[in-house]
Amino acid sequence: MSGVRISPPRPLWFMKMVLHIYKSSKTPTQSGDYKKSFWYAEYVSTKKKETDSLMGWMGSNETDEQIKLKFKSKQEAIYYAKKNKLEYFVEEARETKIKPKTYADNFR
Repeated sequence: MSGVRISPPRPLWFMKMVLHIYKSSKTPTQSGDYKKSFWYAEYVSTKKKETDSLMGWMGSNETDEQIKLKFKSKQEAIYYAKKNKLEYFVEEARETKIKPKTYADNFR
């Protein structure tokens, strides 16, 4: 088997990708909670951002951080990461308790 090189099924840069799995919080400027019912997975950037010499903008040639995947449950997001053999970490959702109050409380 000398001279035969078997390449991995995925490129090495794909194997080093890390997913950040989290549940989005309710937007403070909106009264609805549609966005709150989904879990999201984003790739964590591993490369340092560079400053453009002409305009001074920050950027990199890594486009993975632009990807945001949406899942119906935390288990689906974890299954996706395991199925694709990606490292991942889960940030649990922080639930805030809303204290019920009346409209008149705004004027006290």
